[in-house]
Amino acid sequence: FCPTSNLFLGRCLFERQRIMDGGGRVAVATDIGCGTSWPILRTLDEGYKILNLQGQRWHPYASFAQATIGNAQAIGMADKIGSLAAGFEADFIVLNAQATSAMALRMEQVEPLAQELFVLQAMGDASAVSQTYIAGVASKVVG
Repeated sequence: FCPTSNLFLGRCLFERQRIMDGGGRVAVATDIGCGTSWPILRTLDEGYKILNLQGQRWHPYASFAQATIGNAQAIGMADKIGSLAAGFEADFIVLNAQATSAMALRMEQVEPLAQELFVLQAMGDASAVSQTYIAGVASKVVG
């Protein structure tokens, strides 16, 4: 499921639920070849819109789960990656839900975690990444 590619090409709206109901595995991904951005937050936002156009809701818990353990399951590696549980390999990012002035303003009205994740998904981009970890080691943040 490469939402920015789907939208840019204008060929179809990915039928995520139909694929899953049929037993298919679904991963969410960025695709700069035909898409328009790398940041996973932009991808989740565009995915939310595509599913919304089809009358489906993509709750922030579900979209963030898809981008982590869901993707690991889709590629058959959920026993090694996709979780912060002990013994798992881990590359991960730390997100700042107040990375921009617009996000900070919106966060003044946010209480539950689901709303904070939605702010990150709907308004976040690469600027929301405050730290990256590769194999558990802090890495330099670009941008």
